[in-house]
Amino acid sequence: MKNISIFPTIFAAALILLSGCSRKVDVASFGASPLADAIKNTEAISQALKGGGKTVVISVPGTYLLDGTLLLEDNTTFKCAQGVILKKDRPYSFVLSNAGASTRTTNRNIRIIGATIDADDKYSNSLTVMDPQFGCRGQIDLFHVKDVLIEDVTVTGIVSSAATGIQICAWENVHIKNVKVHTNGDALHINHGHRLLVEDSEFCSGDDNIPLNAKDWMNSAPEVGDITDAVFRNVSCMPHENPHGNVARHLVGSWTDWRKGMKVRMGDCVVNAGHTYIAVTDSKYLTDIDTLIGRLPEDRAVFTSLTAPDCDSQTVLMEDEGGFFWRYEQDDECYHANIENIRYENVRFTDDRQVIMAYYDTSGVYDRSFHPDTPKENYPFIKNVVFNGVSSNSGLFVGIHSAPNMSFDYTIKNVGKFQDKSLMMRVLGTVAGGILKIDGKALEDGYRVEVPDNVTVIKE
Repeated sequence: MKNISIFPTIFAAALILLSGCSRKVDVASFGASPLADAIKNTEAISQALKGGGKTVVISVPGTYLLDGTLLLEDNTTFKCAQGVILKKDRPYSFVLSNAGASTRTTNRNIRIIGATIDADDKYSNSLTVMDPQFGCRGQIDLFHVKDVLIEDVTVTGIVSSAATGIQICAWENVHIKNVKVHTNGDALHINHGHRLLVEDSEFCSGDDNIPLNAKDWMNSAPEVGDITDAVFRNVSCMPHENPHGNVARHLVGSWTDWRKGMKVRMGDCVVNAGHTYIAVTDSKYLTDIDTLIGRLPEDRAVFTSLTAPDCDSQTVLMEDEGGFFWRYEQDDECYHANIENIRYENVRFTDDRQVIMAYYDTSGVYDRSFHPDTPKENYPFIKNVVFNGVSSNSGLFVGIHSAPNMSFDYTIKNVGKFQDKSLMMRVLGTVAGGILKIDGKALEDGYRVEVPDNVTVIKE
């Protein structure tokens, strides 16, 4: 965890470039107004944002109806005055996204400050499996970004469990501060990336509040890979009126090189010819993957691969002679999706659901995150995760499920307020091995752990 303490310095240095943007424009000069219709506002704000390299301000308070996604380019500060609400006028995917997301081009130096986003129960994801952004679901959705600040932002009005408040994937140096999200889906959905600071924020989600999904369902992550170096500080996860997920998740996975005759399930990743691919059934089933749940026949769950994947674009599906398709996932040889160097400081999990669910899926019909042919050196792990001064209303803090090839290293110290005799950790099934370092006083006070013999418990 030696890098954690210097995170604020890293972010401050990274964001100096943003504060140096001297050009400032107000969307009102382009015709945006609380009195304008959604089409006019979307066109006006988009025109103000075009080209990047400036600060774009909405200075007049009020509700601004929107008809489409606002795209943020390099070196852009998007700043809303207090009382400004960006409200969807029709169903569509993202309210804010970076301009390079649709081409997987990295955008740098973006600040989103002061926006209140009201999805108004209007969410529709029309992305197909052949879209480069397939798997993106956030009302603020950032995919391939570096040096980002999201501050004083509220996201609300999300009724669909398929929509997330904020989603980041393929990110580096992201600072989220004083943010509130209320959603029936995930609140802050985090896919692969490096160096994240989330502080002074509040999340209320029916599904997962702050999931770290290094490997994810294919319809919930456009890419896969490691999540490293993240801090959650002074964060509250609040109870939701319709709870159906976990407060947080730690999802990992790993896979192997393609070989002829290998058995694959939907969602399996493989590496071939320098790229990572993912197995899908067909474009008909996956035009809207949410309709697939419960409809995929068992006899279509397992395939024998006969054709090496070699397509080099997300916009096409490559047919395998084994009766399924390969989708180009990303432009690298990614063999694993691990979680490492994560710290939770003064985090309040006030929901009574299980807090951390850590696992990977080994036999899912609709998605599988661990391939049984994975060589041992690539087995997934969760390493150096520290809970310092956290509290919870749950009877189970960390639950690890069905992960016989996963190892872990968790530390729980300075235990705050928990339910009486709470289970601090339970391992259901087997794991490859693990280390739990825990506040010895907590165990003396009646808190418990239920772990197999190959998990070492160290009292501190």
